[in-house]
Amino acid sequence: MLDKIIHKYIGIPYKIAVKVDKGRGRPIVFIHGIASDATVWDRVINYLGDTPRRILTLDLLGHGNSPKPDWTNYSAFDYAKSTARTLRSKNVKGAVLVGHSMGGLVCVEIAKQYPDLVSKLVLVCPPIYDTNTEGINKLDGRYIGLYELLVQKDDFTKSLAASIAKLMGEKIHFYLTPNSWGPIRKSLENTIIKQNTLGVLNKLRIPKIIIYGKYDPFIVSANYNKIKDADIRTTAAFHDISQSFSQTIGKILKEI
Repeated sequence: MLDKIIHKYIGIPYKIAVKVDKGRGRPIVFIHGIASDATVWDRVINYLGDTPRRILTLDLLGHGNSPKPDWTNYSAFDYAKSTARTLRSKNVKGAVLVGHSMGGLVCVEIAKQYPDLVSKLVLVCPPIYDTNTEGINKLDGRYIGLYELLVQKDDFTKSLAASIAKLMGEKIHFYLTPNSWGPIRKSLENTIIKQNTLGVLNKLRIPKIIIYGKYDPFIVSANYNKIKDADIRTTAAFHDISQSFSQTIGKILKEI
């Protein structure tokens, strides 16, 4: 009850779990995607080695070892608030934010709401759909329709997730359990389906790098070309951050 009073009614954002905080120099903050956790970045961090940067990885609200309140909406703004409070508690400013999948949408929201925290965005396979134009196009509409189906059909979604996890095993960082389904369901609805990421990105005046896999089935790559002044890079990869994809991301981060 006290937790709810502090965070819901008084409005103090949660602090989230920090898995890695090491090194010195310009900070790089890694933010994972939906139904994942900070360990998705382990290979990238290993590749970076002793790069002269301060490196932080976080578990988003509702994921991993972070708090999982059942009353929050798990919108991009909810994620941004808790992430920003955590970064401020660690004296992080002017960071390079690296976000995978839904984590990319969260990074964009952080840059919008807390510009002092961010110097550059590196978005890896962000599911950016053009929901801001009148008459959503067919491809974007199909993705949004699919996510709406997943939100509405709990049993189907859980069964599908279990099948994917069984098939892929440890090759992907995707965790859907009875305890995690609530945050995941709300994230689909309030961060991915109801997004305005494309419009926000075009108002941000900071460097933006977008990295995506040619074979990623969850993105509409044509939407990336609608982002002003974006540095768009592609590689032979799917949506998950594989060993080879980790090296590609690491090489780009070493350049900046």
